[in-house]
Amino acid sequence: MEDKSYEAVIDMGGDKAGATALGRYHDRLDKDECDMFFVLNANRPLTADKQSAIRYLRSIEQGSRQKVTALVNNTHLCGDTEIGDIMKGQALCLQVSQELGLPIKYTVVHKKFIGDLPDDICGEIFPIDIFMKKPWEME
Repeated sequence: MEDKSYEAVIDMGGDKAGATALGRYHDRLDKDECDMFFVLNANRPLTADKQSAIRYLRSIEQGSRQKVTALVNNTHLCGDTEIGDIMKGQALCLQVSQELGLPIKYTVVHKKFIGDLPDDICGEIFPIDIFMKKPWEME
């Protein structure tokens, strides 16, 4: 954390327990040099609507003792994801963004969707490949 020549990404696990682990280091994190993204999946029950997503975001802020600086739309249904899911997530991210005044930094999409995305996608497109298989996807 002290070596400013490195950039790091810390995945806190997406809940208050993981955020609390990060909160232990709040006094060592330079708030001006750190971004904290709230990664939102509109298909998860705890973040499926604006008020629930904001409540969840606030609990992560409380646990981490950091403020969220931007939103990431990561709405998916694993291998069953369709463009409609991504757009559903964008609609929810826009609601949260407008309510809290936070920008949408990225929209995470499987590479297979890149050519099919509408022009009004918010944030930078963050293309991914998926390598991990779920137990029920194994032979």
